[in-house]
Amino acid sequence: MGIYPKYQKSNYTCKKCNWTGKGAAAIMGEEVGHSGFDLVCPGCSDDSLDFIEFPLLTDLARSGNKKERMQAQRELAEMAAREALELRHAAQLPDITARHLTFVLRETRLNDILFIVLYEAGVEIWREQGYYEYYWRYLEIGEILVAKYGNRIMDFVVDASSVYLAGDCGFAYSKVYQFRIKLRKNFVLYDPIKN
Repeated sequence: MGIYPKYQKSNYTCKKCNWTGKGAAAIMGEEVGHSGFDLVCPGCSDDSLDFIEFPLLTDLARSGNKKERMQAQRELAEMAAREALELRHAAQLPDITARHLTFVLRETRLNDILFIVLYEAGVEIWREQGYYEYYWRYLEIGEILVAKYGNRIMDFVVDASSVYLAGDCGFAYSKVYQFRIKLRKNFVLYDPIKN
């Protein structure tokens, strides 16, 4: 597995057509899962020369060129600031006495910044900055809701106008659906009668 941009100076030989050359002469193929791309042979278009992994921001902040280091450091600082304001613990959520709870997650924009907002019975209970393809964040928030409110949760709905949740991820809504099914299986409609 090659690392970007070091692959450009590495030598490659195609097993299919015997082309030999530097990675810089090869073709950058399709991106795979936001983690890298296939390196394609310029001689026969075979995509098995190598898989080139994208660098992590921390790698660029440490060993990129001056421009890459500055950009990566800025992005890391923005990520840290955003993560500091994210829901992390059940204690951050308000106490709600209702016996049956349905939460709704909506996207909204304020000064062109995307936020995901959590509602229960039409009342906003949490807000944090959102971003493209945040389905995994939905799942994290869902687990925190379960930790706080337990089996009183009937559902955790994603508002129909929420367009950034799935992003380019084909299985995102399947994950959301599976989580919602799990909530429904654990939901208790009535409290047991106590004698």
